[in-house]
Amino acid sequence: ALYRAKNINDAFDKAEHLIADGGYGHTSSIYLNATTERAKLAEFENRMKTCRILVNTPSSQGGIGDLYNFKLAPSLTLGCGSWGGNSVSENVGVKHLLNIKTVAERRENMLWFRAPEKIYIKKGCLPVALDELKNVMGKERAFIVTDNFLYSNGYTKPITDKLDEMGITHATFFDVAPDPTLASAKAGAEQMRAFRPDCIIALGGGRYDDGEVMPIFERIVRESGKENPHVVFLPTAGHDDTEGDEPIWESFEKLGCTVETLKLTDPANTREHIYDTLVSTDIVYAGGGNLEFMMNTFKATGADEALREAYKRGKVLSGLSSGAMCWFDMGYDDCGENGSFMFVDCIGLLPYCYCPHFISERWQSFGTAVIGCRVSGIGAEDGAALIFKDGHFSAMCGNDGGSVFYFDKDNGFAKSDITEDASALDI
Repeated sequence: ALYRAKNINDAFDKAEHLIADGGYGHTSSIYLNATTERAKLAEFENRMKTCRILVNTPSSQGGIGDLYNFKLAPSLTLGCGSWGGNSVSENVGVKHLLNIKTVAERRENMLWFRAPEKIYIKKGCLPVALDELKNVMGKERAFIVTDNFLYSNGYTKPITDKLDEMGITHATFFDVAPDPTLASAKAGAEQMRAFRPDCIIALGGGRYDDGEVMPIFERIVRESGKENPHVVFLPTAGHDDTEGDEPIWESFEKLGCTVETLKLTDPANTREHIYDTLVSTDIVYAGGGNLEFMMNTFKATGADEALREAYKRGKVLSGLSSGAMCWFDMGYDDCGENGSFMFVDCIGLLPYCYCPHFISERWQSFGTAVIGCRVSGIGAEDGAALIFKDGHFSAMCGNDGGSVFYFDKDNGFAKSDITEDASALDI
């Protein structure tokens, strides 16, 4: 039937009477400009005693669902709510015949969250935002909180450079783990209390991208000589915290590998189990973190001897950052006091001193520090890999490029690019 109305209010009155006569609770429909007539739409929503209100949608066919709105479930068993004498206002289904039991443990809920007064976004906003610390807020002492990876790779430098330019004194706490422990939080709080800042700058974000280095993973798997090799992942340098390492496992799994994580700090892992696991796998991949902690743990658990035996048996040994340094005679890492760089004695399979992240300005200090070292040095940029096989070295890059440099001890530690030809390292 079609009813003529004098105006919108008269139309609403007639609609209410029709619902009352036909039965409360099911569906009502309205056609109007939903952008410019929000007030009328809101009044219609409030006045109609129906569980579905359709806007610019046929109410007979539209009420069935999934015709003009992909999130509207078909209404063949629609309950009409208390208006229609029903207990539900959605489709009656199997779930309404089930007893659902909920067990809730006590948790302390977050009470509120205060957002910053200003949020700057898009490229180039950082110096503008930092400028307000001095010129608007009058801050004098900034405390930066971040993780070791971002700090080591120079991501805090644009911040500290700007703070230096404005004359703001600053300190940085960079031992935040992916899943911070209470000990980490207490260490940061202690450093902050000693520094007494008047503002805090938190720096986070970033994610490992296997698309950048997938060719390197493919090469690692190919060197195993097996179609579906077994991989042992060593998160030792990260204090066996595997939070954030999932993309590494996923990279290997995409290539048909079975990945097993071996945590050397777990008391359940005996020296015998560690030895058997490492010498029987096809590939060992060591993660990044603190090189000194890694080597101390290797020695304490006998993993260093197991890895040397795995090397003799022709297993593929690989890794990232500290996990790349550990195979060499020495590594150059920022695991010293307050993030200072230091040389760490490693397993010694390759007679060189290795430095990763050489693309970062902080890590390029290796070029000077290596002078006078007992062995020649190698510096590799992010995205580059150094490969040793059958006495010969070669370099390769991921999809985003990267270079490898050699510091020859016999030539006064002169620097040369060996990305295209690494034969100078052959042993």
